[in-house]
Amino acid sequence: MSHPPTTMPLLTTERLPIRASDDVVRIRQAVRAAALEAGLSLVDQTKIITAASELARNTLDHGGGGEARVESIA
Repeated sequence: MSHPPTTMPLLTTERLPIRASDDVVRIRQAVRAAALEAGLSLVDQTKIITAASELARNTLDHGGGGEARVESIA
């Protein structure tokens, strides 16, 4: 019995350090690029960029830094 081919979603991951304020800017830029590539509306782009920025800022200010992963699944 033959099974239909299954395709795995294409996953792209970018890991970005959060060590300084400049890193928060880089995360915003990476999320903006991923949102554009995903074809999100301007409103949805703004929402996801704002959320990522707040998470990165809180990670820096309250957690002492860390790492962000920007992932796109197609």
